Amino acid sequence: MNRKCLQCGGAIAGRPDKRFCDYICRNDYHNSLYREETQQTKGVDRVLRRNRKILKAYWYRGLKRVEHAQLEKSGFDFDFFTHLRENEHGRVFRFCFEYGYSFRQDGTVDITIRRPLNL
Repeated sequence: MNRKCLQCGGAIAGRPDKRFCDYICRNDYHNSLYREETQQTKGVDRVLRRNRKILKAYWYRGLKRVEHAQLEKSGFDFDFFTHLRENEHGRVFRFCFEYGYSFRQDGTVDITIRRPLNL
C-alpha cells in the first residue's frame, strides 16, 4: 500500500494512520491552512493592543479624562474594542482588554480600568 504525504506527496512509512512524511510537512500543511485566518486576526489584534497601550499610558500618567481628539492624535482607533460594560448609572464603557473608556457630552473621554476576573 503506497501512501503519500498530504503536503509534499512523498512516500510515507510507519503507522497506518500517518498522513505526513515528517514533522516539517505536517507543520507546513497546518500553517498553510491557518495562514489566511492568522493574517486577518493579526491586524485586529495589533489595533486592539495599540488601543490598550494608549489607554494604559494615559491611566498611568494620572489622566482619567482626556479630549477625544487627543486620543485620536495618539493613534487610538475608536472602532476597535474587546467588549462593552454598562455601569450602575447606565453609562456604557468600551474596553480594550482591562482598560475602558466612555464618551462624555462635552467631547471628552473618561478612562477606567477593570481588573480581569480570575478564571
